[in-house]
Amino acid sequence: VQARAALDPAAVREGTARAHEAFGELTFLVNNAGIRHYAPLLEYTAEQWRDTIDVDLTGAFCCAQAIVPRLLENGGGRIVNIGSIVGRIGTPTGSRIAAPRRESRG
Repeated sequence: VQARAALDPAAVREGTARAHEAFGELTFLVNNAGIRHYAPLLEYTAEQWRDTIDVDLTGAFCCAQAIVPRLLENGGGRIVNIGSIVGRIGTPTGSRIAAPRRESRG
């Protein structure tokens, strides 16, 4: 599922179903969707912030919600959420992903 498609629960469920048909039993999910708007904090817009939160956090939520029923059917599995070092160590233009990527650690 591509980054923005991860925001559409129906698209994510459809992608999960296609993956199940193609590969059989699903045992894991890697949440790695992310979006970047490069700008220093004082130039970063609220719209860019919402876009980042939507893709980085809401997308991960939608993907996890879609696959958990399959994992439960199989007796369990793993979900790996990919974060960013920027969530731990700031950079001049990294404010846009610091919070959502830090939160993706769970």
